Amino acid sequence: MQDTVFKLHVALGGKRALRAQMERGGRTVSDEELDEAWAEISDFDSYAVERHPNDHLRSIRNLIERAATSFLARRWDVFHFQRKTLATSDTPVVLVPAEDHDPWRGIGFVTAGSIFVPLSRRTALLMGAVEPGEDNVVPPTAWFARLFNQATTWGARRALFHHPDDDPLAGLPLPPPRERETGGHEAIRDAVGLGGWLRDGAGLAGPHERHRGEQERPIADGIAEGSGASAHPPRDHL
Repeated sequence: MQDTVFKLHVALGGKRALRAQMERGGRTVSDEELDEAWAEISDFDSYAVERHPNDHLRSIRNLIERAATSFLARRWDVFHFQRKTLATSDTPVVLVPAEDHDPWRGIGFVTAGSIFVPLSRRTALLMGAVEPGEDNVVPPTAWFARLFNQATTWGARRALFHHPDDDPLAGLPLPPPRERETGGHEAIRDAVGLGGWLRDGAGLAGPHERHRGEQERPIADGIAEGSGASAHPPRDHL
């Protein structure tokens, strides 16, 4: 990614931008020197730009305070399941787009409508909309367990994991592995069926009360019918 962005920047800027960069120290660059530098830097097949690992660490340092502030501003709902169990994946933090999210835009911790994280095989954390409100421990249902496990499958990149004594993915459509890290967020929102109650901060009382007496509601069938997810070949999982 860094390589592509750098070379695109060079190509768009041309010799004029290169001269300005070379003369930033106050020295004068001759046309011959500029031509030689341009011939080298514009030979894109002859080199590759790689980011130093410290750049990633620097980004974490610069963004961690903003991300933490966003987490603390959200309403937290914790689910402790007694019978049902949860899966996790190689991308365990599931970002659900906000209702007004543009499909062409990226999504991150700050811009996500809500954030779901399986903390253990029986405990899940849902960070909802950024709004005033109290944190809650929500009484779990089978409906929520299947909803969260479906979200985990769509948020995964290549692998899904669960305890060997559990089978939390039974009956759920498994999408194929993703070859790129970006994208897929709209599929998470639409295929899982995360409705407005989750995205716009309407609260969890509605669906919880609605399905209180439906402990074994087969929501996976509705998910597959609404998203076409059943057409995807299954992904191997542990």
